[in-house]
Amino acid sequence: MDETFMIDLKAETKAIIKIGFVFMGFLIMLAVAAFLFMAFTIITDITVLAIFLISAAILFFYISKKYFQNVFYKEQITIEGDKLTVSNKSWGTEKIHEFNINDIKFFGHVGMREYTEHPMNNSIVDFTGLATGERELQFLIDDGTIEIETEDEVLRFGKNMSSWDTEEVIAKIEKYTNRKFSNKNEETSFEENGV
Repeated sequence: MDETFMIDLKAETKAIIKIGFVFMGFLIMLAVAAFLFMAFTIITDITVLAIFLISAAILFFYISKKYFQNVFYKEQITIEGDKLTVSNKSWGTEKIHEFNINDIKFFGHVGMREYTEHPMNNSIVDFTGLATGERELQFLIDDGTIEIETEDEVLRFGKNMSSWDTEEVIAKIEKYTNRKFSNKNEETSFEENGV
């Protein structure tokens, strides 16, 4: 186990969703440009409004960045010796989390987070569009369906990964490391069944 073992995590995001996110990010960037243009044309006349427009532009830029980050999001698991590294790369940013393999208590698929349903959502039709917008926001902020837990840290990653793809990834890691990882879902299902 001296060589480096790498797995690229492939999220199952449909192409139409990615195209929609690029389109939304582009529209929001146009709004940012419009806000900045208006702010700098009236900055000497109405300073308070100009400050408000610049603040709105900063907020909209952050939202646009989130859309683009979800389009260009890439995750990778690297194992080198006893060290497991999870790296998240997206639109100029990179986050790296390192774990000692022997310190991992749980490693498995935990599914999507359970968010509170929008109060105006109904089962027939979303006539306001608020529930759809909230689901889109939840997709943007969700951090993943795979969880690694150690004594000191819990990390969720594997954005939009299905359970069968996660099982395949974990099986490859278990085969490479000669170690069986326990999954939280398995632990709770044994307790629920009284085993």
